[in-house]
Amino acid sequence: MKSALTLTALCLVFSASAQMSFAQVRGPAGIAGRPYYTLACHGAGLSVRDAPPVGVTMAFRPGTYATASRDPAPGTCSWLDRGFRPGEPGVLYIDNSVFGAASTIIQATSHAEVFHVQAYNNGLGDMVVVRVGR
Repeated sequence: MKSALTLTALCLVFSASAQMSFAQVRGPAGIAGRPYYTLACHGAGLSVRDAPPVGVTMAFRPGTYATASRDPAPGTCSWLDRGFRPGEPGVLYIDNSVFGAASTIIQATSHAEVFHVQAYNNGLGDMVVVRVGR
């Protein structure tokens, strides 16, 4: 029994340290050295879909103007400093490991609020979210 508890404790410590390492790898340059940038999104009209088993995707209309000085239109996400360029994906991918992301996004979509994400283009059709806030 004692060895089972010790093994369980070690697994928990390893799991926590692995998660911390993963967060550190993301760091200021995103995953695999990719820089990430801030998008503002308006929760009204966004389409949230499951992407089992590890997260959710959210479709949005790519914005045509910078959102640093004005909010995005409902259902739209846009960069703070510019609108979307042709070919940039209109889908956010939110991994379950991004702390607080699900609750923030659900609240923003249900209350038609503006929220911010830091994301990078994975080159596979998604903007991968690394942080979420208001």
